[in-house]
Amino acid sequence: MEQPTAPTDWSQVKDFQMETDGRYAMDSKLHVHFYLRPMIMETASNEANRPIFSDVEHVRIMVPGDKLSIVDRPASSDDKARFPDHYAKFKAGEGSQIVGTRLDAVPFITRSMVEEFKFFGIHTVEQLASTGDEVGQKFQGFQSYKQKAQKFLDAANGTDARVAELERKIAELTANQSAAKSPKQ
Repeated sequence: MEQPTAPTDWSQVKDFQMETDGRYAMDSKLHVHFYLRPMIMETASNEANRPIFSDVEHVRIMVPGDKLSIVDRPASSDDKARFPDHYAKFKAGEGSQIVGTRLDAVPFITRSMVEEFKFFGIHTVEQLASTGDEVGQKFQGFQSYKQKAQKFLDAANGTDARVAELERKIAELTANQSAAKSPKQ
């Protein structure tokens, strides 16, 4: 008689602890939502002298009808294994990761404009500053927002255009003065 062989597709093997642990018996009744939440990247923010955010996977687990029983935290590997169907659906609909200074983190853009820009796929100050003028035709005062975004980035990088222009003028004046003082031959 032939011996049964061990399964080779380990993804089909159920996790024994999850199956027998009573803590997870009612998981099918929970409302589980995986999502991306922007979190500040301290090191990158300190280096750039402005807030830099990166999207981090989070999970919100709620007991339906109980406002006091909500867990909202960064998603762990245990959460992904515990709710594989929810996580798979989340990953299937996930877009690209957004990294940069979010528009809602700067004071010169109103909340309503942030939502309008998001509709057109503009989520960060960097994206706004580099957006083409053809997109700007869809927004009232777009050029003003774009210029403010560029000034914000320049100030954060220490390359403020106004400072650079003043330094150029000082150098020009200094050159003119030294040329005027030199004896003519």
